[in-house]
Formats: sequence, C-alpha cells, structure tokens
Amino acid sequence: MSEQVETSPIRKVGDRWCASVDLKDGSPVQNFYGDTQQDVIQKLVEAQANATRKIREQKRLIKTNPQVDPVQKPVEFRAKQLSADDLYRLSMEIAEPTKASQAIRQLIEAELGAPLEAVRSTLQRVTDNDLRAQAKQAADDFLRSHKDYNPTPANEAALLEYLSSHNMGMTAQNLAIAYEDLQDVLDPKIPTPPQVAPEPGRPRAAITSVPVRSNAVGTPTRVKLTAKDIEALSPEQYRQKLTDPIFRAAVDELYASRPRT
Repeated sequence: MSEQVETSPIRKVGDRWCASVDLKDGSPVQNFYGDTQQDVIQKLVEAQANATRKIREQKRLIKTNPQVDPVQKPVEFRAKQLSADDLYRLSMEIAEPTKASQAIRQLIEAELGAPLEAVRSTLQRVTDNDLRAQAKQAADDFLRSHKDYNPTPANEAALLEYLSSHNMGMTAQNLAIAYEDLQDVLDPKIPTPPQVAPEPGRPRAAITSVPVRSNAVGTPTRVKLTAKDIEALSPEQYRQKLTDPIFRAAVDELYASRPRT
C-alpha cells in the first residue's frame, strides 16, 4: 500500500506563495515557499525527484547488501572490578529502601559479568538443551532394549501421553513401563518375512493364495505355510494377509518351528 500524502493547493501566504505536503504519518508538514507559483512548483518537482532518487538508492543497497543475520557471539561471564567509589556509592544506596533493589542488582551483575537478563536466558537455553539431550538418550536406550516396539508416530504419541498423564519423567525405564501397560492398544510391529534364496535354475513361484485345510463342514481352520510361500508374497500382500488371524497363526507356527540360531 502506498503512503498517503496530501498536498494542499498552492496558496498565497503574505506576499509569498506556499504549498504544503502532509505525509499523514505524524511527521511535520512540509511547506514549500516561493516568490511565484512557478517557484513553488519547481521546488515540489525537485523534492519529488530527490525522494525518488533516495528510494532507488535504498533499493539498490538492499539488493547489493542484503540483510544477513549477525554472528551470535557467546556471552562472556567475567566479573567486573568495581572501583572504591562505586562500592561506597552502592553501599550507601543499599541502605536506602528506594535504591536498594537496583544497587543489589548492580553488585550481582558486576560479580556475574553480564546483565541478569543475559544470565537468565543463557541458563534457560542450557537447561532446555540438557532436557532435549536426556530425552533423546532415553528414547535411544528404550529402542535398543525393545526391538519388538513399532516406532510409529501414533505409538510415540501414546507413550508420551502416558508419561504426561502419569507425571512420569522421560526415562528409558518409564518408557518401558508405559510400553508394557499399553501393549494392547499400540500398533504391533509387523515381522519381516525371511529371505530365502530360490534354488538354482528354478524360477520363483508367484502365489496369490495359500491352501487352506478345512474341517468337516468346510470352515477353514488353519493353513500350512512354508518359507517359500511367504517369500513369494510381495510386501503389500504379506501385510494384507497378516490381518487374517488364520494366516497370522500359520506364520507364527512357521517361525516357531524354525530352529533358533
């Protein structure tokens, strides 16, 4: 939005001519005087030319010298040595109720070597960084000791909500307690099907269904799987079939029957 400027018509003020420019931004009104109306018009044209020239120069400087963030220098907490006169003055001010607070503040800042605001913000930043580092370490320790945990965003939110609602700190032990208590509601980790190399010269069979054994009335009761059956399934097919409790039971049976190394 362009700046609102109001220019009054050229008018006679005494024996001279005058035109006023009001930027409507609280700044003083600019008055341009001349012996004739042409003089006033000439001064207005020159003022406009100067303003345009200055705006263009500022735009050029911005393009050639863009604003950059300055280097953040660390605060150096070095005690400031007060003179004898300063110490005497402050001791007198401490005795006065209206000056005591400010005098004590000056003594503390001199001892710390920085304004109290800088000290406070530095302590807060260090505390926040320490808490973040501790939380990350706790999460890493928990994941290393719980390989069966499925690290999804929903599971993470559930664990954090559990810690918050039970006023429990972010530690590996507390995460383990929350995980144990939330086993029934957390998303389980889908086991990765074993990779079995096909026999030399024999193409891998592609299957889209698994034979099912039926009872007397034709209701499927179980399936019998082999490692090759599972290997032939795509990851998407495998995930979909795991939603079938009969197929899932067959997978568990297959893995349970495999010798442990």
